[in-house]
Amino acid sequence: MDVNKARRDLADVMALVEDQMRDLRTIKQKQSALTVTATAARGTIEVTVDPRGRLTEIRIDESYLDDNEFSELAGHIIDAAREAAEEVNRRMTELMEPALQRRRQITAMSGAAADLPDFTELMSILESSASDQGSQRGAVNGDDHDEREDVSPTPTVRG
Repeated sequence: MDVNKARRDLADVMALVEDQMRDLRTIKQKQSALTVTATAARGTIEVTVDPRGRLTEIRIDESYLDDNEFSELAGHIIDAAREAAEEVNRRMTELMEPALQRRRQITAMSGAAADLPDFTELMSILESSASDQGSQRGAVNGDDHDEREDVSPTPTVRG
């Protein structure tokens, strides 16, 4: 292989890796701010889930009992929470798609040139770090305190 071509190829791969690392930081920020709200029982129940798909808020309109049975409340909450969690997952996947495309490009470039290092493992580590935001508890200031821990799980009844 031509040394100059190898240098150019390596420079191209390194530029893509730098772009990937910058984009992964942006993705991580967007993921951490993501919340989704869904409704059930003709809008009388509203739930919000965080990026991990955890229920963070439940609001029940006082008019819920006008048209619904109290015994159905839990089912409506579960249905809305599932819908919101599915939407969180869809949005998380959507956020990761550009990074996955770039990863395929980096892998193809590094695999095409025998003298270039294989960046597949590095990219897996970087991407799992970004996607872990959606599946693990985040540490704040080095401890295990969850930022959303202070949100009350008690339903809010609004009039």
